[in-house]
Amino acid sequence: MKKNVFLLLFGCLSFLFCLETKAQSNPTLFTNSISSSNSIVEGKIIKQESFWNNDQTMILTRHTLEIYKLFKNSTNLSASTLTFTTIGGKVGKDIITATSHHFPINYGNSGLFLLKQDGSSYQLTTDGFIYYDILNQSASSKNNHFNSVQNEIYTQLSTPRVLKNESLFLSSPSNQRTDNITSIAPTTITAGTQSILTINGSGFGTEINEQSNIYFSFAPNGGQNDYPVLQFGWIGFFGLSEIVEWTDTRIQVRVPSVAGTGKVTVTNSNGERFVSSETLTIPYSVTSSDLYWYNFDGETPYEQEATKNYLSNYNGEGGYTLFVDPAFFANTQQMNGLTSALNKWRCATGFNVKVSANQAPIPYGSSGKTSISTFDGNEFGDITTRSYAYSNVEVCNTGTELVPFVKEFQIFVNSAINWSYSGTPAAGQVDFESEILKSLAIGHQVGYVNNPNDVMYYFLEEQQQKQTLSTTNLEAGNLMMNYTVNANNDCGLPSMQKVTAADCNNSVNPPLARFEADVTEACEPSLRVRFDNTSRNAITYQWTFIGGTPATSTEKNPTVTYAAAGNFAVTLVATSGVGSSTETKTDFIKVGNGIDYVVDLGADKVICQGESTTLDAGEVADATYLWNTGQTTRTIMVQNEGTYSVEIKKNGCSVSDQIRVSYNTSATVEAGENQAICRGEEAQLRATATGGTSYHWTPSTGLSDATILNPIATPSETTLYTLEITTGSDCGTVKDSVLVTIKDVLELPFFPIEEQIYICENDVFFIDAYPLNATNPTFRWSNRSTEPYLEITESGTYWVEVTDPNFCTFRDTIEVIATPVLNVEASTEEGQNIVCLGNTMRLHATGAAYYEWEGEGIVGDSFVSNPLVSPRETTTYLVTGYGGFRGACEPQTDTITIFVIEKPVLELGDDVILCTETSYLIDATVESSTAVYTWEDGSNEAQRTITENGMYKVEVVTECGILEDSIKVTFFVPSTLADFDFVVEGTQVTFENKTESTYELEYEWNFGDALNSTSPEQNAVFVYSEGGTYTVTLTAKAKDCEAQVSIQKGVVIEDFVTGIEDEIRAKKVNLYPNPSNTGTSVLKWQSDLGEATSFEIYNTLGQKVSYQDVNQADNQNASLSIDAQNLPKGIYIVMLSFENYTIQKKWVIE
Repeated sequence: MKKNVFLLLFGCLSFLFCLETKAQSNPTLFTNSISSSNSIVEGKIIKQESFWNNDQTMILTRHTLEIYKLFKNSTNLSASTLTFTTIGGKVGKDIITATSHHFPINYGNSGLFLLKQDGSSYQLTTDGFIYYDILNQSASSKNNHFNSVQNEIYTQLSTPRVLKNESLFLSSPSNQRTDNITSIAPTTITAGTQSILTINGSGFGTEINEQSNIYFSFAPNGGQNDYPVLQFGWIGFFGLSEIVEWTDTRIQVRVPSVAGTGKVTVTNSNGERFVSSETLTIPYSVTSSDLYWYNFDGETPYEQEATKNYLSNYNGEGGYTLFVDPAFFANTQQMNGLTSALNKWRCATGFNVKVSANQAPIPYGSSGKTSISTFDGNEFGDITTRSYAYSNVEVCNTGTELVPFVKEFQIFVNSAINWSYSGTPAAGQVDFESEILKSLAIGHQVGYVNNPNDVMYYFLEEQQQKQTLSTTNLEAGNLMMNYTVNANNDCGLPSMQKVTAADCNNSVNPPLARFEADVTEACEPSLRVRFDNTSRNAITYQWTFIGGTPATSTEKNPTVTYAAAGNFAVTLVATSGVGSSTETKTDFIKVGNGIDYVVDLGADKVICQGESTTLDAGEVADATYLWNTGQTTRTIMVQNEGTYSVEIKKNGCSVSDQIRVSYNTSATVEAGENQAICRGEEAQLRATATGGTSYHWTPSTGLSDATILNPIATPSETTLYTLEITTGSDCGTVKDSVLVTIKDVLELPFFPIEEQIYICENDVFFIDAYPLNATNPTFRWSNRSTEPYLEITESGTYWVEVTDPNFCTFRDTIEVIATPVLNVEASTEEGQNIVCLGNTMRLHATGAAYYEWEGEGIVGDSFVSNPLVSPRETTTYLVTGYGGFRGACEPQTDTITIFVIEKPVLELGDDVILCTETSYLIDATVESSTAVYTWEDGSNEAQRTITENGMYKVEVVTECGILEDSIKVTFFVPSTLADFDFVVEGTQVTFENKTESTYELEYEWNFGDALNSTSPEQNAVFVYSEGGTYTVTLTAKAKDCEAQVSIQKGVVIEDFVTGIEDEIRAKKVNLYPNPSNTGTSVLKWQSDLGEATSFEIYNTLGQKVSYQDVNQADNQNASLSIDAQNLPKGIYIVMLSFENYTIQKKWVIE
């Protein structure tokens, strides 16, 4: 056993995630590992492969290490690589995992490896893997943390031999920044539950390479390192299934089961490092199995996300049975701690684990038994590891998903630890129940957290007690129980059943006293007895032996001597920490004083055949009887000839006697030897008799004559025939019987007589006639073959005779009919496999009697040779053809692909109006290889150039039908000319548009004044504000295009005042203010001008915008006020009329 423990512990030190390891530095362990190692290597893991050990009890992983520096080489390493093995890994459907406080040894990890040679292979020493944390530029092992490799590690080692001159730390990572991660949501989340964390920010990149990753605080070592979600292996990335989304501004990731409270780090494809300013709080975690790229012995790999482990009803009693090592079980203090911790989980979550009723040494490795045991850490110089454990998980493939379930878990407790079993631990002591509470949680599939006050914190300090399950511990445990109990999978795995509240405190069954002995009786005194203790759940034993020496004992299997005669009782009291049990067996040991009784069956007896007689062994008190017939009574009844004996036992002594019983020879009968015949055959009975006067056989069925001595028997089934003869002696009648057995009917493995079968023409059909219930038969076929089978290739009637070793022959006949071979071909009735979307096509099949079509878009019956189809997209149709003779030939299939094309679109476009062009190309081309074009003039080209106004129509015939469209084309007439006439009346000019055109036009006048006044009217009137020569432009525009023509003419406007008299009058009229910025002014004139009659205002377009009669009051004042606030800004003509003349003034409103 010690060797097994050594191997297992060595595996723990190298790979298994030990449950308790000191977080703070322990230089002594590091120094011891240096001195105990054969080789100290700095390097990188470049390959890993897992395999079962020879006895299939443990999965091991072989790591290939590329050597960069060799600090110690007592084993004379010369290669650039070496391999070492650790416990755990994945092989087929099995996963062996454990919890660890050193960083996992994964592909691509680099560090310092302290190795010890074990035969031809290497193992890690106690503190033998120092992980190089490149992200944080530090290093850590199971027992130590190093801030500087150069100053804290290299200084303790000798000068290395450099095999690869490259720094494993590469270059320092880019300066970390917090501004790129703007938020994480939610800020509180659980781990291993497939919960999704969203990381918002910028600069994450849009692609994932070897530098891209997401890091969480590693809870199994208290957050000393950050754990990467993505692992780059030799076949690519592992963990991609945990990435839900990765964009430049957002990442969504499932939180792994090893994550703990801490910052979240992201590195992008450029190696830039972003750390969250917020802390991610993880109150609890549960254990899940990494199933990305998981395959089963060469099957297509799954890319499933990590999945919670499933707790099953593995023991058939609701959950798991915990087998306790006898040494552990015998330690009452340890059992009390285990019982208390186990009951807490059972009562709080229903965790169905109970202690086995039988204790036995715990085997190393996977045995299908959940167990708890101890190991001696002093043997390996390891006094820090509190305990370690591993789980054996089996992955079930349902066909659609992978379901991991726990087969077993084992816990090993370090006996070198100074444990405290009750009260507050003293200095230097570790609380036992706290450690066991956490160890059981690992089996419960509850994971670690980064909370030093929590039961599930990875390290239990000396003098620290954590015996109470927190709310978050219970949430994690209940989550796993609910997940398990309510699981719905297709593996047929029974779910773990919750322990009831009434039974939750009964995790350890009370003892049950049971015992046996190798001998319990002796004929004379001086009996030596060895007792066999078969008690369950007991730790101590108390024996009481009345009449024995010794009289009491505390041994488990004592030996006792009885020196006196008598019947003696034995009592055993079995005791454990939860109670005791007593078993007493009264008169269990019986010791006699020698033989004090006899047996006499009397003289031999003669009886008539068929009669009975009683044999009597006599009355012996407290004795047992055993006859050679197996009977155990004092007397027996016999009727057959023979020798009968009896043995009588009492107090270990025995006596015996025998007697001979014979038939009276004056009248005898012998029915003859039993016979076996084939069905349908006859048996000649051969009986003999003496002294008989008449004979009678029963039953008479199947007998030729039931009243003669030897009739012929032809029974239809096995029959026992009894012959009774009548004699003239004292015996009266005598009887005897003979058994006629019908041999088993041969069961041939083919068809009943005269059955027809059908085969496919040109096929070879084998008929196997070997019986199902006979050995070494012989065969004779209709073609004289003597083989047990016949090859048939054509129609005919065939028979076979099969004879068994009993020479029973059975004949069977079969008729074979060969049917034509199928030759199924699929096509279309249209002769093509292209159909327009929305149209139908008829498929066609030949070469079979009837058909079945499969595919989307079948219209109507699919069990015809020519179904109608209307596929919505390109579709492959499968036709299965069947023969006409009971399906003798294998159905044949063929396929045809129907290509669906979009219906061609004919689009000549909207009607067009052409401004300057003199020709136009009409394009009627459609996407069709069969298109035929016909225009209204009979032409057949796809494109047509036209030069005249008109309506043009085309018809296009395609595989999808007839298409029609038309277009109207209008050309702008090039000869269209603009022209106008005008009449000048003072400052007002009337323009008449003389433009002629068949085209619909729009017009624009430009009157050439200082304001470039315009008008859209066809005929315009414009009033100029002052005299001068003006260039007037008329532009005629095509209404529906950009074509236009223009004409310009000069217009002369005489000055307002043309004579001296008019100039004198004009000076007698004043308008002020002018310009006016309010729209109001005063018009004043001298009285010698006479009386004014009216007042008018015109705009520059010649439009009258205001009119007013001048009243008497105004004439008396020779002035009037102009209020034109409603007029827009611009130039206006103010006209003041008198009786014989009119005076004009230019007025500006600003």
